Amino acid sequence: MNSIAFPNPPLYWITWEDDTETTVQGYGLVTTQERLDTIHHLTSYIDEAVWKSVLLQHGIDPDPDEEE
Repeated sequence: MNSIAFPNPPLYWITWEDDTETTVQGYGLVTTQERLDTIHHLTSYIDEAVWKSVLLQHGIDPDPDEEE
């Protein structure tokens, strides 16, 4: 199992289907008061811009505009 526990600084994360890092399973942020456990391959990022860039490369917009 892969884990991020109470990181300081907070970490952005992406979980992948496997270690080829081709299929995103999930993504988010773990704050200093949270813990993330996953059975999937996990990559963490300190820099939000890098995290967003990786998600965009995989066709995922982590900040989609809300429709009104």
